[in-house]
Amino acid sequence: MIRIETERLIIRDNIESDLDDHHRLISDQEVMSYLSDIHTHSFEESKKNLDFSIDESIKKDARSCYFFAILNKQDNTYIGAIGLTLLDQNEIGGNAELGYFILKEFWNKGYTTEAAKAVISFGFTELKMHKISTGCTLENSRSENIMKKLSMEKEAHLKKHVCHNNEWKDRVEYALFNE
Repeated sequence: MIRIETERLIIRDNIESDLDDHHRLISDQEVMSYLSDIHTHSFEESKKNLDFSIDESIKKDARSCYFFAILNKQDNTYIGAIGLTLLDQNEIGGNAELGYFILKEFWNKGYTTEAAKAVISFGFTELKMHKISTGCTLENSRSENIMKKLSMEKEAHLKKHVCHNNEWKDRVEYALFNE
């Protein structure tokens, strides 16, 4: 099991006992409003999502997804989820996409930025990634602010690129390089 610690957080592979908290997170309409492809509508859908994450964590050589739970270090309270999806990899590195979402009661406390810094470091040092990228709809200013706090470089502003709530919206994309 992968376990990363920061000053306030434990970031670790998901486990079966995370199911209730995981469901509360990914079935929350407000939290997942910009992530409709992950948002679930039933406990069973949330269980399938968690099972996929757990199955990925036990792969030895072919792991392509590193999806983690974020916990408060002091009391093990579940805060949210964060992860890396490996897009491609070769002998000189690879590219990965970062994703994150936390429960509403933990918004604006710096947890996402703290967790993301640790996961990016893991991606660069342990997974030997060359580039880690992420993006969001332009109107998702909370997420874009996290990207800026991570000192990510804005790579693109894609006009009317993603359909969200039956409307074409702009998407911004950011990245960090392992240099």
